[in-house]
Amino acid sequence: METSSQTLRSRFFSIDLRSLALFRIGLGLVVLADVIIRSVDLNAHYTDAGILPRLAIFSGTEVSWRQFLSLHLLNGSVEWQALLFTLNGAAALALMVGWRTRAANVATWFLYLSMYSRNEMVIQGSDRLTTLLLLWALFLPTGARWSIDALRRPENQEVPKRVLSWASAAVILQICSIFWFTIPLKSGAEWTTDYNAVYFSVYCSWASVMAPLFHSLSYETLRTLTIITLIAEGGTPFLFFVPYRSGWFRLTGCLLLAGMFLAFLGVFNIGMWVPVAFVATALFLPDIFWDTVLPRLWGGGVRRAEALASRIEHFAVTRV
Repeated sequence: METSSQTLRSRFFSIDLRSLALFRIGLGLVVLADVIIRSVDLNAHYTDAGILPRLAIFSGTEVSWRQFLSLHLLNGSVEWQALLFTLNGAAALALMVGWRTRAANVATWFLYLSMYSRNEMVIQGSDRLTTLLLLWALFLPTGARWSIDALRRPENQEVPKRVLSWASAAVILQICSIFWFTIPLKSGAEWTTDYNAVYFSVYCSWASVMAPLFHSLSYETLRTLTIITLIAEGGTPFLFFVPYRSGWFRLTGCLLLAGMFLAFLGVFNIGMWVPVAFVATALFLPDIFWDTVLPRLWGGGVRRAEALASRIEHFAVTRV
């Protein structure tokens, strides 16, 4: 019989395996898209003929341990970089479909970290977060649902609905800490007294083509949006730890964060940060989303997806 503390730990730090599967698919898709986007500047950013040849890295005074482990730094030719990029994309694709999930996860993480370390002049916060999520995913059963590995599993092998482990707790706290630790960084007058951070943001150099839509808003409205942003970033993660009706509070938190991410996506050019943030948020989707909300909102689509999954499973079982 579970004690109250065990029940709270289960509510706060467990992850639905369907949410974990969605996380795995999204993570693989993000890495695959990122590799494809970066390959456009393969020669300029990752070879000795580009802006950062290997000699410039190793002749410097500070060389990180990541660079010593980077396969991308073994050779400066465009052919070598293209090979590693192709392998990284293939590993990410295998992770998406859940084929030999753990090995695909290891390969995706290591090759992505290797690419990350080759040229740290062209990385941003989303790349660091992607690397961390891939690392935590190594210790989670990401291939337990919606994967080729799951189709090959013996029929009599029982799989729990949720996973609760030190790794599930760590990845949840990792994601929440990203939001919590942004609040102390927002200590300037534009956030604490003048509340004009959003005003400055929609006029900055990395604002998107949608940002001019905010130019028509009044200054007071933009000040209000600054306050809302502070509350959303600092307060929303606490909804994931409400013990009463925790499923509904979790879902509310996911929706609030999704709304904030969509606003960021429409207003700012910040690369892969928003897709990675969506993938991270998928881990918090509670069982009521899959069992109650999604069937009501998209019942026909769920039934068609289940029918398609059944046909794929039959095909896989008869061929394997």
